[in-house]
Amino acid sequence: MNISYILQKGKNKQWLQILIISIICVNSYASEIETTNSVISPYAIVSAGDRVINSDELKKASLTNLWDAIQILEPSLKDESQDIYGDMPGYLPSSVSIRGKKIWSTNIDNPYLPLFIIDGARVPLRQAMNLDINDIDKIIIYKDAASLSRYGIYGANGVIEFITQKPQTGKIKINYLFDAIIQNADLNSHKVIDEYAQKEVHTDWLQQPIQTAFQHRHKINIEGGDEYVKYKFSTRFSPSGNGVMKKSKNDILGLNSYIEYNFKALHISNDIVFNQIKGHASNYGTYDYYRQLNPEWKATDETGIPYTVLNENETTQCINPVYEATLGSFDKTKSNEIYDNLNLRLSLKKGFTIDGSFAFVRETNQHDIFISPSSGLYHNVESGSNIGRYDILRENSLSFEASLALQYQKHIKKSNIGVSAGVRTFSGKYYDEAYAGIGIPTDRMAYVSFTKSYDTLNMATAHREYDRTLQSILSGHYTYDNRYGLRASINYNRSSLLSTEERNAWFYNTSIYWNIHNEAFMKNSGISRFILNASIGTTGGIGFSDDDYNVTYKSDIGNEYIYNYYLIGSSIQSMPNRNIKWHTINNRNLSLLFDYKKISLAFNYYNNLTKNIIILDLLPLSTGYENSISNGGEIRNEGIEFYLHTKIIENLKGWSLSAFISGMHNHNKIEKVPDYFASKYNSTVRNNYLQYAKQYHRLSELHENRPLNTIYKYSESHIDKDGQDILDGTPSYIGSTDDKFRGNLGLTLQYKQWWINTIVNCSLGGYTYDWFNLLPIGDNFYSKNNCFSLSSLQLGYSFTPEICSKMHMRALTLALSGNNLVRTSSAKTAKGILYPYARTMAFSLRITF
Repeated sequence: MNISYILQKGKNKQWLQILIISIICVNSYASEIETTNSVISPYAIVSAGDRVINSDELKKASLTNLWDAIQILEPSLKDESQDIYGDMPGYLPSSVSIRGKKIWSTNIDNPYLPLFIIDGARVPLRQAMNLDINDIDKIIIYKDAASLSRYGIYGANGVIEFITQKPQTGKIKINYLFDAIIQNADLNSHKVIDEYAQKEVHTDWLQQPIQTAFQHRHKINIEGGDEYVKYKFSTRFSPSGNGVMKKSKNDILGLNSYIEYNFKALHISNDIVFNQIKGHASNYGTYDYYRQLNPEWKATDETGIPYTVLNENETTQCINPVYEATLGSFDKTKSNEIYDNLNLRLSLKKGFTIDGSFAFVRETNQHDIFISPSSGLYHNVESGSNIGRYDILRENSLSFEASLALQYQKHIKKSNIGVSAGVRTFSGKYYDEAYAGIGIPTDRMAYVSFTKSYDTLNMATAHREYDRTLQSILSGHYTYDNRYGLRASINYNRSSLLSTEERNAWFYNTSIYWNIHNEAFMKNSGISRFILNASIGTTGGIGFSDDDYNVTYKSDIGNEYIYNYYLIGSSIQSMPNRNIKWHTINNRNLSLLFDYKKISLAFNYYNNLTKNIIILDLLPLSTGYENSISNGGEIRNEGIEFYLHTKIIENLKGWSLSAFISGMHNHNKIEKVPDYFASKYNSTVRNNYLQYAKQYHRLSELHENRPLNTIYKYSESHIDKDGQDILDGTPSYIGSTDDKFRGNLGLTLQYKQWWINTIVNCSLGGYTYDWFNLLPIGDNFYSKNNCFSLSSLQLGYSFTPEICSKMHMRALTLALSGNNLVRTSSAKTAKGILYPYARTMAFSLRITF
């Protein structure tokens, strides 16, 4: 096996998006050290180092976009892919780190994402991203060592759980929520290439695909109930989810039904959600194409008819995106999501409780791309050829998840003892297929069934993946006099994702805490909370696939043996390693929580070491293979996080003013990388750097005592026999794309029924690439990246109950909000490469009847 193979295997989906042109409440950490909830239940234990963001905090960050709100409020979370995709409608992140990256990647197409959970059930990324911010009661970002160990082989990249709002007891209540949203593109970081900067402008290409986008969203909730039965039914629809590039959109239709039944010791609830999402990429292609177009070129002739190609009389011709947008070409998606989550709790006598759950998640995704036979791609192609193309990609997932836990609680004088034992099973199936047909007579026959033949140059692909996992967790806690506490748990995992000889994985955690504020000497001190918590634990992740530990064969297509009929040979793809293990993260966390009068402080120190990261080992010549996949790398992430909130003015003649500030610093360092693997990996980086840079993937060499996301500068390069640039010389360390500090500052001012919120974010000390200067030679391909943004600004008014009652309403709120209105950066490089970032203004109406 070689690194080049590892880097390239997998599904490269980027071409699908470029083919057409080819083309303020308190921001809180855990307020108490909770010990009473079941480790398997949907509302699992929240530890001192975890982050809890409630509904009010989220809406102060954004009234319309859940993912933006999380990024604004949580400094330790970094979406590393959004600078490429900007504010693309239906955006799905592909690289999200919490407290730094834990492993290096040997396959750039594999996403690096946390585990997403809704009310205790695992869900796919798309379903988490499609959640409505108005349905969220709170979000828990699990970061503490004691919390992550509960998730075993799934917890390596962190865990984000969304707890949805449940109906309240009372008379029937009807809520109507309306948002009118206007977006305009933020093009401050974009410019044409330098050689065109002084040319006469006939066409402002950067403005050609841009529009001011208008969206409107509607949501209706009906809820109510009594002490026995509660219910909630809702529907939402966004029929005009337009983006800032013309003809791009993402429309959502959602239905939800929640029923809850309580009788004596029995609690049963069932939540069913259905979403349908229809997306359409811009017919103008991806935005990176426009910066290379000469402003002297005209898009249309004197009569307003677009040219098929630009610069037609010269040797170098470019496709005219204005012409392409007039054709029937399209890039569209359709997704259907079904989610059913059943929960049961039975409270028995003598301190025993049984918790059970069953979740069913189904997702189907259809992705169709049609290139018109009239496209400029075929401008010089002879008539009668197989012009026109139709690509199909289908992705489907189906999962079942069930859990059962028994919990016991006992109070003995000043002591509180608890034990919980539970099992969780997960069964998931993921499958996709992709193929293409070529040769379509006309736009009116835009479907694969009308194509003349399959695309013989691009092989059809299909993948099937299965996940069968059993987790068993045993935990216990002891508290004395509500002052001193100890918690511990062990987690056994057996999974089909693990290798044949290492199919059983064990994880543990233990933590101790001291509620100092409950000590006798703290009485009458004014300190309402003073907690010290220390925890250690392990969690894991899987950085390999089944063909790394199973013998798999690869057909030798194109090398047929002919003897009356064709025979296609095959060979073993790589030397498997049946003893390969998961990578383990040893987490250590020290937390301090402190409240004094109007001041709240949370501080966290963490030191996390990832072991057994995937490497390649050199094999003896007698095996017939150069190397085999193995374990052996180590990466450390060490850092601090803080959060400070204060109430500056509290109800002084109707005025209130509060503020918060939070931030984090993380130091990432490669502790161990074996020499043979480092040599192979770094050689592959140098040989393939330009190839991946063109796809907006920057590869970085691995060197001990350096950060994982390091930018290196090379002294020279040479052209190989295939015309590829190969990097030479000893690399010089420039810096890391990781920020040295990330943080935010928020203010909330309230006067009677009026309120104003604002949040400012910053990131300091990191570097960034210039994505259009491809070769890492000289000083033009990178720059310092200190960023500031006015992330959120809101003005709102809540009508008094007396006024509402006159209008036959229970509540009425109006709000104006803006997100990302100002972005500044010391880096003079483009951001929002394939799709621009947007400034968002929204008018929001909330009515309760």
